[in-house]
Amino acid sequence: VAQDFIYEKRDTREATRQASLDAIHKSFNVPKVIHGPWKFIGPFDNTDGRGHSAVYPPEMKVDFAAEYDGAGGRKIRWQDGSRFKDAVYNNLKFFQPSDFVVCYLYRTIESDADTKAHLYLGSDDTLVAWVNGQKVHEYDGIRGLEIDSDAVVVQLRRGTNRVLLKVGQIQG
Repeated sequence: VAQDFIYEKRDTREATRQASLDAIHKSFNVPKVIHGPWKFIGPFDNTDGRGHSAVYPPEMKVDFAAEYDGAGGRKIRWQDGSRFKDAVYNNLKFFQPSDFVVCYLYRTIESDADTKAHLYLGSDDTLVAWVNGQKVHEYDGIRGLEIDSDAVVVQLRRGTNRVLLKVGQIQG
C-alpha cells in the first residue's frame, strides 16, 4: 500500500524539515534518534602499538572536567569535537605527535525507543567501540582508512546512549 507523501509546512524551512521528519517517523513507527556532538581527547601513547590494549582513563570513566597525562607527558583534556563529521574522512594529524598515538571520541545518541541501530566505522589503524559501556567492536591491526569499513549492529535503549571510540594510529 503506497503512503501519501508526508509534508508538514511550517514558518521556516528548518521547522518544515523537522516537522516532516517527525511525521515520517511517526507514520512508519521508526524511533527518533538524535546524535549529540562529538568530544575528543588525546593523544595518549601508542608506542609499538601497545596503546590499543592499554586502558587509559576515558575507558574507566568519561570525565569532561578531568586532565590527564598524554603522549610525551603533555597535559590533555576533553575538547569540543565539532570538527568531526559523520561518514567522511576525519584527519587526526592535528594531534601532536600524530604517529604512535591513541585518541578517544565520545558522543551521546538519544533514542525515543529501544531499537537496533547500525554503527558504521572506519579507522587507520586500530579501533575499539563501546555503547553504554559494552564493547561492541574491536579491530586490532594496521590498515589504511576506508570509510565505513566496519558495520556493527548495536542495541540502543530508550533515552541517552553513550558511544566511546578509541582510535589508534601506528604510523603514516
